[in-house]
Amino acid sequence: MSKFTEMNYATIDWDYDTKEFGYHSMEELFESNGAEKIYRIHGCYINTKGKYGAQSVFIADQFFINGPKSMVAKVEKIRQDDEMIELIKKGKVGVKINSYMSKSGTTCYDLKFVDIE
Repeated sequence: MSKFTEMNYATIDWDYDTKEFGYHSMEELFESNGAEKIYRIHGCYINTKGKYGAQSVFIADQFFINGPKSMVAKVEKIRQDDEMIELIKKGKVGVKINSYMSKSGTTCYDLKFVDIE
C-alpha cells in the first residue's frame, strides 16, 4: 500500500468511551471554569458536517470540546503523527481556553495546548 492510499484509511481508535458525551463550546467552558482550567484530551477529530465548515473537536474527560476552525490544520497534523497520538493516548496532553478581543471588538476563544505530567 502506498503512502497516499494509506491516507484513505486514516481513522484512529482513541480507545476512549464517548457514548454518553455531549458537546460544549469554548465560550461555555471558559465562562464556567476560567482561563486556568486544563482539560485533558483523549483524542481529536475534524467535524466536516458543521454549519460553518470543518471544525476541530477534542475529546475531554467527559465531553467533547468544539474547538476553533483555526485548529483544523493542527488536528490534521496530530492525526498524522504517531508520537503525538501516543502522547494523547497516555493522557499527557491538555488544552486551556484563551479569550481575546477581535479587531471588531467581539470576544473570541481559542485553545492552547499544554503538557501534562
